Amino acid sequence: MFKFSEHGHNKLSMSFIIIIFLALMGGVGFAMDMDNSTLNNYLYGPYLRDSIIQERQNDGLIQFKKKVRCNQALLSALHKEFFKPGIFEKVMGHEDAKNIMACSWLNQPKGNVLMEKLVYARQLTAEATTKNRMIRDVIYHPEFIMHVARYHPKIMAAIPDSHPDYLRISVALVKKRPIVFNDITLRYKRHPAITQALFDAKPTYDDIYKHMAIQHTLSEHQRKKFIMHNGLLYLELPKEVRDNPYLAYHAYVQNDFVYPYIPQRIIDVFKANDTIMVPRYMTLVTLFKQKIWRAIGVAIAPIKDIFRSTDTDDQVAVTIDNADDASSADTPIDDDLVLDASQSDPELADSEIADETALFDTIDFKNERTVVTDIRIINKIEIKKKRRLLNLWRIAKFGDDGQVFVAMFRPNGKDHLGTIVVKQKERFMFSDYAAVFSMDGESIWRINDGGTFSAASFVLDGVKKSPEGQLNFSFSWKGDATINQFNLVDDGGILVKEFINYYFE
Repeated sequence: MFKFSEHGHNKLSMSFIIIIFLALMGGVGFAMDMDNSTLNNYLYGPYLRDSIIQERQNDGLIQFKKKVRCNQALLSALHKEFFKPGIFEKVMGHEDAKNIMACSWLNQPKGNVLMEKLVYARQLTAEATTKNRMIRDVIYHPEFIMHVARYHPKIMAAIPDSHPDYLRISVALVKKRPIVFNDITLRYKRHPAITQALFDAKPTYDDIYKHMAIQHTLSEHQRKKFIMHNGLLYLELPKEVRDNPYLAYHAYVQNDFVYPYIPQRIIDVFKANDTIMVPRYMTLVTLFKQKIWRAIGVAIAPIKDIFRSTDTDDQVAVTIDNADDASSADTPIDDDLVLDASQSDPELADSEIADETALFDTIDFKNERTVVTDIRIINKIEIKKKRRLLNLWRIAKFGDDGQVFVAMFRPNGKDHLGTIVVKQKERFMFSDYAAVFSMDGESIWRINDGGTFSAASFVLDGVKKSPEGQLNFSFSWKGDATINQFNLVDDGGILVKEFINYYFE
């Protein structure tokens, strides 16, 4: 009969525990793989109303390449008709579509433009007839997309990201033509395979594509890697993401210029543990202590309020401009007399308008320019507008829970849409800026805007709230030659535009 020593028994017990632990971890890993698959579908999956693209058929492209012929006269006539002012209403036949496809394959500039704005755009909403299936077998074939996009990257804006090869095509194109990134849907702009390809596109220390990559990536590993390459990229992170001690540490070690831009909470960690100690476990301990003290501060705040003197109350954050002297509030006013006086005295009328304006509360706000990657916000905006987002920036925060966004949607032929979005808690309000005509195909909303409804063009100048609770937003919209100033007024959840002024720079 075998006998085990106490030491041997302990070793067996430890081995058994390790085996059980590894088995559990393996099960967790398998479950995580399944969850990751589900998560990927949620984060990068197609918008439900996008066209379903079937698996490619090689025979269609092979037959197409054997018969490629471009009728230049027919192409020029269609191109001229398409770029006339207004909406293009001509019914495009299948022969027209095939000719555009052939000319685009042969890299004819007019063919490439019409391929994007006409053929692909029509297929986004076209019924799956037999003739349309023959066209789709060609135009949605990865080889065809890659071939045309090399010369005309903008066709990616018209490719549904429900395409089974969308990710593979996008990564390959970004590596060759990083400018393609501009026309990839916002959902896939955030995919780590695409952001990594964008970051590696140029063998330089610093370029615009590296900035765009760190703005869009959702991967913590990539953020750390990008920052270790160039610490200044830390400043391109959303402010919510900067509140990470490890990213702040690597940015500071790589370039101490970022120190003043690191959140105070992280600075406190640096001071508590010494900067060099941040990567260690004591950072987690210090952050936990901060969390406990903040919780205690919140808990005892009501007690502080009880003992606080009324003479030392903090000033109200919301200010009222041009408020009347308090003594005037006790003076009785004859409404009829005021009405008659305002009609006979224009200066008094102006004063009355100023008094009315003074009733508006000024709400604190802060401008910024942050790429939005939150899938919940992306989903809500796309569903409400029934269009696919190409870009979404947050340009300001206001009050306790308000945000202002600038959104650019995927074009549909000549139909372009940009939108200012105001979010207050869970309420969304929209101000649309549609454009349907462009002589050069590049300037859409403003002269020389490059066809982009950009956050860089908009500045929030002020936010006010009326006594009835209506919000009033003042904006400046900068163009190549002029600046437009206007208000957006919340009218029952609808943003009503009010023109203020425009001037030349």
